[in-house]
Order: sequence, then structure tokens, then C-alpha cells
Amino acid sequence: MDADEDDFDDRFFPILYEGLSPEQMKVKPAVSKIGFRIFVYGDLIWRHNFPFHSTVRGYIKGQERIFIQGSMDCYGTKEKPGRVATLYPEDEKIVWGITYLVNEEDVDETKFRMDVEPKPGHCLMKVMFYPADKSEPYEVFTPLSVPSENPCYYGKESFEETVEAILRSSGMCGSNVDYIFRLAQHLREMGSQAMDPKLAQLEERVTPSLAHKLIKHRTLLWIKSFNMIDWGHFQLKVIHELG
Repeated sequence: MDADEDDFDDRFFPILYEGLSPEQMKVKPAVSKIGFRIFVYGDLIWRHNFPFHSTVRGYIKGQERIFIQGSMDCYGTKEKPGRVATLYPEDEKIVWGITYLVNEEDVDETKFRMDVEPKPGHCLMKVMFYPADKSEPYEVFTPLSVPSENPCYYGKESFEETVEAILRSSGMCGSNVDYIFRLAQHLREMGSQAMDPKLAQLEERVTPSLAHKLIKHRTLLWIKSFNMIDWGHFQLKVIHELG
């Protein structure tokens, strides 16, 4: 039976963050006849290997995107956790991203593929979503970390420690640096207003280090192409044979 347009179906997401005022709660239901809506602000903006009906660009209020959530799979390992985005309450801040509208019959598969099931250290929060086209705002879900229950929450580390973790980490979805660059790229495509100061600062900080590594890598490839490197002892040697 179809869900009633005015009812909220909690069976999809049992763990919720009740942080909204009564005024904020008077919005469209997140679960309706055609599906549910979920706002994403990290790599799910571009990494969408799940079924969905459509997407909408926009933002949420009262939150800030910060990079102190550890990643031990997608962009890091257990030994070298990467750093990915989560949300932190800030009254005057906004966070840009996209909302996925998912057909009701695809909800279970999409939740599984998005890995947004409520679990220890993570929950789903109900928030107001403001579309970029300035149409009527509506209620959505968004995933975030729960610091008190999350062993991979690095809230007390310094900016430099975060940068170092990003520079050294890679996982099954790619390098942590690439995650930062791609997120910045997608936000810029939404407009200059979508770019976060913290993300811009991280991007600026990791760029010189990445450029240095790229130059070094290309130099080594060039040297190797001329048979000038002994990969067993990592020492350069000159080949005198004229062949």
C-alpha cells in the first residue's frame, strides 16, 4: 500500500536526529508515494552506483562540512585511515550538495549500496533542504557521524595532522587527495557560493605536495625509460652500452 502523502514512514530509517524546531518540521515528508530523499555532501555526489529517480542541487542550513571522519576502506586503511567529510552543527553555516530522490521500490538496494544504514558511530539526520532553484524547501535525510560512538572520529586533531593523513592515505575508492580535489571540483560546478572555506583550505594545502609527488613520479618514469635506474638497489647508473 502506498504511503500517505502526509505521513512519515520511519520503517526505512529507525535512528534519527531530532534537532529541528517545530517550524522546520512543517515540510514535505521525506518518504512519499514516489520514494525518499537523501542529501549527500561527500563522494556520493559523484559515486552513485545505486538506483535513483533524479537529483537536485541545493543546501542545508545550520551545519558545517568538516573533514575529521576517518575512512578505513574507501580512502584509507585500518593502518592509515583517510579523512572524509561529516557534519558539525554551526548555526550560521550552510552545506551544499545534492539530494537523491529514490523510488520506493529501490529504497532497500539504494540504502545498501550507499552504505547509509544506521550503525554504531553513524546516524541519519532529518534536515530541511533548500533547492538551488529556490523552489519550496522540503525535508530530507542526511548521514553524519556520532562522535561519542565513533572510534574513527578525529575531532581533536590539528589541521596539519588532517593534511598529513590525507596526503598519505588511499583506499579501495582511490587516494584521499583525489577525494578532496573531486569534491572541490563538483562544488565549484554548483557555483562559487557552494565552495566551503575549510575545503578550499585543504585543497590549497595538499596541492603543492601532490604536484611535488607527480613531478617526482614522472621523473622516475622518464629515468626508467632510459634504463638509468637500478630498481633493486634504488641507485642511478649510467648505461654505456651503445647497442
